[in-house]
Amino acid sequence: MNFICESTANMYAGKIVTRNDISYIKHSCIDNLLAKQTHRLQMHLKITPIWLSKPADKGGAVVVMRADLYKQGVLR
Repeated sequence: MNFICESTANMYAGKIVTRNDISYIKHSCIDNLLAKQTHRLQMHLKITPIWLSKPADKGGAVVVMRADLYKQGVLR
């Protein structure tokens, strides 16, 4: 019931955005990095094999963690 109430409130507040048949909740946070820093970080994370990015279970966030720790958790 709480999920239905929260989803409805977000929809009426205009926080839900749908792209490619997937719904997202808009967050109103501002970046704390410059655009150049963000680009460099994205490139570093793409080419560095020790880091892994996965979507979080809740909230639509992205989790960045070491690949070896992720594999340990999967095997556990």
